[in-house]
Amino acid sequence: SGHVATAAFVMAFGWLATPAVRRRWLLTSLATASLLALVRVTAGGHFLSDTLFAWFATYFSLWLTEWIFRRMKWLPPVTD
Repeated sequence: SGHVATAAFVMAFGWLATPAVRRRWLLTSLATASLLALVRVTAGGHFLSDTLFAWFATYFSLWLTEWIFRRMKWLPPVTD
C-alpha cells in the first residue's frame, strides 16, 4: 500500500533526532498510517496484511539505512 508507506515515511523526519523526538515521530507515523490503512481496507483497496507490511517495510528500510550510515561512521552516535 503506497498510501500507508507514504504515511509511515513521516517517521523519517525525526529518525536522526534524540530518542524522545524519535518516539514522537514514530507515534505520529503510526497514527497517520493507521488512519490511511483503515480507509484503504474499508474501501476494499487493500487487505490489512498489505497495509501492515507497508508500514514495517518502511520502518525497517529506515532502520537499515541508519545502521549502514552509523556503521560507515557517516553519522555521529546517538546521545540522550
